[in-house]
This record gives sequence, structure tokens and C-alpha cells, in this order.
Amino acid sequence: MSFLTSLVFMITTYTIKGIVKDNFGGALPWASILVVETSLGTSTDDDGKFFIEIPDTIENGILSVSYIGYKEKKVPFSKKKREIEVRLKEEIIEVSAVEVSGDYSISGTQGINTSKTILNQLDIYNTPGASADVFFTLKTLPSFSGEPDIASIAIRGGSPEEVLITLNNLPIKHPFYYYNSTGGLFSTIDENSLQGVEAFAGIIPPTHGGKMSGGILLQNRTFVESNISLGLSMANCSIGATHYHLGGIWFSRSYYSLLKYMTHPQNELDIYPASWSLQGSHYSQFNSFYILPFFLFSGCHSIIDVQSMGYDKLKDTENHRILGILSGWVSNPFTIETTIGYTHYFSYFGIIPAFEKEVQDKNFYSKLSLSYSITRSSTFIFGGEIYPQETSVIGSFEESNKVGFFEEKYNTHHPTCFLEHKLAVSNVNILYGIRPLFSNEKLKALDPRILVDVSFDQLSKLRIGMGRMTQSFHSDSISYADHVTIGIEKETIFGKLRLDTYCKRYANQSQAIGLEGLFQHRMRNPEVRIGVSWMKAQTSEKIPLDYDIPLKLTGILNLPLKRWTLGIHCYWSIGKPYTPLVATEDSAGVITPIWGRKNSTRLPNTFRLDVRFTHPFKICNLPIFLYIETYNLTNHQNVVRYIYSKDYQKIEPIIFFPRMIFAGFVINL
Repeated sequence: MSFLTSLVFMITTYTIKGIVKDNFGGALPWASILVVETSLGTSTDDDGKFFIEIPDTIENGILSVSYIGYKEKKVPFSKKKREIEVRLKEEIIEVSAVEVSGDYSISGTQGINTSKTILNQLDIYNTPGASADVFFTLKTLPSFSGEPDIASIAIRGGSPEEVLITLNNLPIKHPFYYYNSTGGLFSTIDENSLQGVEAFAGIIPPTHGGKMSGGILLQNRTFVESNISLGLSMANCSIGATHYHLGGIWFSRSYYSLLKYMTHPQNELDIYPASWSLQGSHYSQFNSFYILPFFLFSGCHSIIDVQSMGYDKLKDTENHRILGILSGWVSNPFTIETTIGYTHYFSYFGIIPAFEKEVQDKNFYSKLSLSYSITRSSTFIFGGEIYPQETSVIGSFEESNKVGFFEEKYNTHHPTCFLEHKLAVSNVNILYGIRPLFSNEKLKALDPRILVDVSFDQLSKLRIGMGRMTQSFHSDSISYADHVTIGIEKETIFGKLRLDTYCKRYANQSQAIGLEGLFQHRMRNPEVRIGVSWMKAQTSEKIPLDYDIPLKLTGILNLPLKRWTLGIHCYWSIGKPYTPLVATEDSAGVITPIWGRKNSTRLPNTFRLDVRFTHPFKICNLPIFLYIETYNLTNHQNVVRYIYSKDYQKIEPIIFFPRMIFAGFVINL
């Protein structure tokens, strides 16, 4: 007998077998099974069953069971316990007027749970029409609006500039592609890199701030397993890799020009851009210390022929550079967390030869917070932020057959500090605090904020919030919005119902009032979610605000079929207001436009119906996720805005996407 044969006989094994199910007893195919502190692993089959060989030298151990959209679970095994049934709970994102949260948050704001509207993280991937973009997914909720065909988000009548967006606590001022020409067509942040999301419609806890309407806080992933993912569709390709010790890196490239030739756009102003992004992060933990360095590089470029409008071409080029480090130290009852980062944004936008603009935006950011837990139900958080910003804008414009030039530079620095207290007393959770803002060593604002949860029983909850949100601008001026929100949540035999009402009043006496409702019926088969939003946002002179959308309706249906899952997303809203052109004046060959009353007309109503089929399967033991999606099934022409010809005699609607078909797949190796 050879040495190798002897060695094989010496290494004997025993088999652990089991099944992985969801809350309702349904099998979960291709769930990941890992033996903790070893390289052993497998995945479940089509019926959720698994078998794994364990060396005899391991008498007992721990299995780590994970499945996308569900919380990871660790279960013990031994030679005496060889058959295992695992039930996984959905990984939730809590959505409300106050908070959206995953099960993991390094930002430390999970202390108050002001809502229990549950969305699992599969919604980021499976929402039809969302193309796996977290910002599109959030727009299916009543509080978040804006044009449905682009990623930028407006909250409760405020503009997208009033929304705080952070990545690992680092503020990201330009998180979208084509911000100049479209307002933000797609997110630059790869959804596969995200661990959790917190979204605030209205009042943000004092530890975060700087914007008037709300915030979206994104956190990068930690890594519990190593894998490689490949994605390919008619619109883009992507590759990503994660490693338990080395971290993760993701690259994506879009090529929408292919879709242009396949979908035959109705006019030359339909925009099919090209873009790319490279993103990475690495989470490490050493006893009580953790660190998360991260980076994001992205760019986009588009040239559109607009000679029929009297111009030469429309050109948009943008580049983003983001570098940051989040770190922390935990030693009960103290927690110290710091964030240091740098962002650089460059853009060029031109309607040649009438207008050209170049923007350079450089921002440094540092934040320090100290948390002290007196008891498990009482925690104080104190800290501060330093956020110097440098912006330069240069450009040229053509007016009355003359060329003019402009140049502006801004250096803004408004340091802030914050004090927050989270307290739980019986069935009441309270979060309150202040957020002072300084300028030129003088106190400019003192934002008080309070959020209260009252749980009457396991099925009913009342939420109340009020406070002030102050925002600074390049001109060194500040403005604010005062918020009052009241919401109720009720669990019924038909599903979960949430109602929120709010009032937001700006410093210039503009205000937005509204009522929002979200009903969710989530059973194993099917899942239904219906949202409705009524809003009235206007100035003190009764002029509608730019993002006043009086009525919005959304519906989502996810229906598991025998082999496929059918997803349907329906969106309808009243169009945004805009200022119409009522006439022109010709003086010695110079055309001057005459505009009507501000925001006195509305764009056509928006409607979109998206359908998506998904099918997971295996080839050569490799799990593959296949999807086929029809975007804008009815080919409804959703007008985002209008563009006028040079002589103002011709008007063309800007429509980003007609009906399109996406087909792609993702492979995990």
C-alpha cells in the first residue's frame, strides 16, 4: 500500500446533512454553508438540502449559514448531532419617516426603532425597474420622490440638494452619474458593496445633519465569505470579488449605446450614456478596534448631436474620487468612532456653443464621536465635524450674439458639534439632542431635535418627531427647515399599515405638508406593497416648489412561480411643475424669451410599468442568477424636462428611456 493510500485511509470523515428553510418553511436553494474557522464549505441544492463531509478530527463545531436577504445564522454540530434543520429570518431594512436600517450599522444610530415597516435586502436587487440601484429602490416608498427615470432623490417637496447622502459617514455631494445634464441618472455606488442602509425622511438624529429634508446613510459590507461575481447584460457588465481577509473590490462598465440601436429612440435627445466605476473596501477587526478603509473612483462621458435645435452638441463629462477611513474602538461602556475622508468632483457641461461650465469641487471631512452607555437603555453621544469645502466654477455663455464669461470660487467651512441622548423607558423610546453650527467662530444655528416612539402593544405604535434642520451653502449663507411629523403603525390580519403626516416649513416661509401611507402584505406567496403620497409644497405666494408632486402611487408584486419569480412594479405620479415659455421678442435679430408665471404649468403625468423574471439555477455546481426585465413595458414617454432651440421656436422633450429589455446573469464562484 502506498503512502498516499495509507494517508487517505487515515483521514476519515463523517457526514453532516440538513436543510435550510425560511420563516414560512420554504426551502432556500443555494444557501451558503461554511464550517467556522476552516476552509470547508458547501451550498444547498434546489430543495434546500445540503451534505458536508467533516474530518473525524473535528468532533464538534459551528456551521455559518447565510442567504442573501436573510440574517446569517450559526448553528452547532457534532458527531452525535449530524442532522440539522436551519430556519433563517429575513434581514430587515426598517423604513419610516425617521429611519431605514439594516441589521448592521457602523454609524451607531440604531438605538431608536421608530418604524417596523419591513423590507428585506432582496428588494435592492429584485425591485423591477430598479436595475439593482439602491436609490431607485427607495423611490418605491412614499417619502422619496423625484423623476422616476433617474436616481437622484427628492424628499417631501425639497430638492435633491437638500438630501444628505453619506458612505460610511463620509458626505458624498455628487453620488450620481450625469448630474449636470440629467440631475443624476444612476448611482455611482455599487449596490453589491453595501451592507446596510439608513434613510431619514424628515428629521435626522443630531449625530448626522447638514441638510434640510432628510438623509440616506450607506454602509459598506463586512465579509463573511469569499466569492467572485460576474454580471453581464445588454446595458452593462460588472465583476466583483470579496475575500474574508483582503476585503472587496467591484468594477462596472455601462454601454447603453447598444440599447440605442436596439430600441430605436423617437428623437435624438434620448440619452444613452457610458460610465464606469471602481469601488473597494476592507473591514478589519482586532479585538475592540475596527477599521474600514474605502475608495470609489468613477467617471462618465456623453456627447449628443443637437444641431436640429440650433446648437452643435451637448457634452457632459464627470469624474468622482472618494477616499475615506472609518475606524472605531469599543470598550463598554465607551465607544469612540472617527471618519476621515476626501472627495473630489470634476465636471464639464456644455450646450455648445451657447453655454459651457466647468466645476471643481474638493472637500475634506473629519468626524469624531464619543458614545457613553450609562445603562442598556440610556446612551449619550457627543462629537463634532470639520468639513472645509473648496469649489470653483468657470464658464462662458452666449447671449444676444455676445459671449460672456463667469468665474466663481467658494471656500466654505462650517464646523459643527452634536449632543444626543437615547433613552428607553418602559414602552417609550426617546431620542433627543442638539446640533450647533458655527461660522467665523460664531454660533450660527442651534438645531434641537426630538424623536419619540410609543408602543401600545406588539401590533400598534405611535411616532412623533419635531426639530430644525439647518443647511449651509457656498455663499456662506445658511437656511433651515422646521419639521413636525406624526405617524402610526398597525399590524392587521391583512398586513402591515403605516400612515405618516408631516409639515415642513422653510426659513423663507415656503412649506410642504403631506400625508403618506404604506401597506405591506408579505407572506410566502405572494408579496404585495402599495404606497401612496399626497403633498402640497409651495411658497408663501402659493407658487408650487420645484419638486411639488401632489400625488404619487406605487405598487410592487413579487410572485414566486414554479421555477421563476415574477416581479411587477407600477409607478404613477402627477408631473413636476415648470415655468412655461409664453412668447418671444425679436429686437434687431436678437431673440429674447418671455417666460410665464413661475411653475404655473406641469409636465405630463408619469407612468411606468416594469416586469422582471428571475431564475436561480446551477451549472457544474456554480450558482447562477439569471434575470430578464422589460423596463417601461407600455413605452410611456415620461418627460423629465424640456429643451428649447436657440431661437426658442422649437421645443423638445427630454426622455431618458423608452421601452427596453435587459437580460443578464450573475455567477458566484
